[in-house]
Amino acid sequence: MLLTVPGSDGITVPLTAEIGEGTHGIGLRRVDMPGASADLTASAETGAAGAAQILYREQFLHRHLVVRYRAERELFNVHGRSADLAFALALAASVKATQGGEDGPPRILAATGTLDDSGRVQKVDGIAAKLALALAHLPPQSVFVFPEACAGDLPPDAQSRAAAREIALGPVAHLEDAMRLLGLAVFRRNEDEFRQWQELSREAEQWSRGERVLIPAGPQLNAAAALYARRAADWSAGDAQILFYIRASLRQRDRRRILAGLALGVPALAATGFAARAAYDYVASLHRTRIPFDNVSVPGPDYQIAAGPYLRRFGVAIDARMPDSSAVLIASNIGLYRGEAVDAMIAQNFLTQMNDPPTAPLGYTLVFARPAKSVRLLRAPLWAATKSGVTHPAWRTTALDAAGNVLAADGEGLLGSYTTVAEKWFDLVPAPGQMIAALRMTSDFRSDAGRPFAGFQAALIQELQLLHT
Repeated sequence: MLLTVPGSDGITVPLTAEIGEGTHGIGLRRVDMPGASADLTASAETGAAGAAQILYREQFLHRHLVVRYRAERELFNVHGRSADLAFALALAASVKATQGGEDGPPRILAATGTLDDSGRVQKVDGIAAKLALALAHLPPQSVFVFPEACAGDLPPDAQSRAAAREIALGPVAHLEDAMRLLGLAVFRRNEDEFRQWQELSREAEQWSRGERVLIPAGPQLNAAAALYARRAADWSAGDAQILFYIRASLRQRDRRRILAGLALGVPALAATGFAARAAYDYVASLHRTRIPFDNVSVPGPDYQIAAGPYLRRFGVAIDARMPDSSAVLIASNIGLYRGEAVDAMIAQNFLTQMNDPPTAPLGYTLVFARPAKSVRLLRAPLWAATKSGVTHPAWRTTALDAAGNVLAADGEGLLGSYTTVAEKWFDLVPAPGQMIAALRMTSDFRSDAGRPFAGFQAALIQELQLLHT
């Protein structure tokens, strides 16, 4: 925090925020700034409220919040509101540190700027003096954050002086721009969109627990779909549950339209554009069985359900589990390391296998009531959300005919990465004339030394596709 006084050189005051999280919900319960003036207390409340709104929206926070700021000197005689931005960034930096998102020492920022109700960073006086303070006291690799509207008031040599001290200049127009300088992935939504996001977040959480149904067809679903499309490039991994909720609602609507249309007869449907698509989907389903695992609710607190009943709908049975005590499950991303190991931007649920206690190798067989000409499997995308990276077990899938003969096989070795690993399709295509009657899945989460390594016991399969003719 940079404080200037007419006729003096001013002072720099290190500022930190301590946070306490309470019950599940959205809300800033209290902001404390001991020994501060009325203006500085107001800045603390404004900065905390602005940062908290964004942090809740982006799902960095999930519980009610209490914030206590600490400064390394008494500030009871400070006047003015230029510290709004500094208080906001102190809270954001504290939350980021609790997320385990730092790969090294936290980045030091010096900030000045007032905030309006929408998070815009307003112009302040004395920007040249505050720049001088920052250059005199900040260590190399720091950032001086200031209102974009003040850029014209900086001295002509500001950039060269900052470069000589290895300090970056960060002009910002909005609080979100400043929070990005901390490495937080945030994007700006207007107030109407934020309220809509809050409502969708609440509904998606209830739906995941089995406490509500999907969004019915109509204006509410249309509005959710419009927000989904309008912000397609901006959604973060923290929004995965909302995206899954919207997509599942859209799929439910489409399935009901197709069923209603088929009740009228395919010839009648062909008269409209929708009819053509419905007829195409209907004909395609005669030749292909698609088994996505995001069409089923997987509520807490375990966020896993038995896979057998769902697979049976598609004519698939589970056989030959290894060991017998293991379970083949549909697991939700929320239950896998709190959603911080699988990138659920495409789908939320996955087919996998678990045993208690964990053991390796694991295996099971999927038996098809209707043999397939070829089979495709989609291994889920893996998200390295923390500095420890992400892992996935070695696994192999083997296509078998009705007599148990091997027709084709594929898979991959043990994965470990400090960056996100994209989803990957695996194709099992036997020789012409051969038909796949079953699929054997085996997984091993151990390293070459035989020690547990991967964070999951078995492969995470996002989707299955069986091509019949």
